[in-house]
Amino acid sequence: MTSPKPTRLYIVRHGQSEGNIKHIVGGDYDLTDVGKKQAADAAARLSHVPFAHIYSTGLKRTWTTGEIIRSGRPIPHSIHKDLRERGYGIHEDTDGIAYTARYGNANKIADSLPEPERRRYKTYPSYESDLELMERYLSALKQIASGHPGEHIGIASHGSAMRVLLICLNHIPRSKLDYGAVENAAHIIIESDGRELAIKDAVGITVRT
Repeated sequence: MTSPKPTRLYIVRHGQSEGNIKHIVGGDYDLTDVGKKQAADAAARLSHVPFAHIYSTGLKRTWTTGEIIRSGRPIPHSIHKDLRERGYGIHEDTDGIAYTARYGNANKIADSLPEPERRRYKTYPSYESDLELMERYLSALKQIASGHPGEHIGIASHGSAMRVLLICLNHIPRSKLDYGAVENAAHIIIESDGRELAIKDAVGITVRT
């Protein structure tokens, strides 16, 4: 008896957003013209994939990216909020340059912690830790895989969440992934039976040598 064919999840970071060029932490901003071109390039790169469903996080930048990947085809496009970006709490939708100046050094120091401790680390009380982020994110991926056995599923998502995904699934060590390592319109391919998740490929990731 052959094993059931796994679900393939194609997780694509959104194209450049207005928030990216304005250096905003989080927020809800749509794509720039450059971002739309990046999303179109990702759509072309994945044009061979017979997507059965597209998911995005409900934010403008991922919804638009998902629609560009959909390319007018009759593919359902749904929102799954547990795939959203890390929660930045009191600093959501604020100046990213000031945020980095205030917390960047603390996060670099935290990166030297043992990995289990680093995943629990909270930069400030309302900040969503890596562990909290992955609890909902991995659960969402497994739920989607379970609901689409053997199908190819597109997911428009976010850079920080995808970076932590690569780390927590032991694909690339944290020490080799700088903040911002996941480029706009990068993608990660995961196979899943709804219980386990295995990264098969990652494109558009800057890995420190």
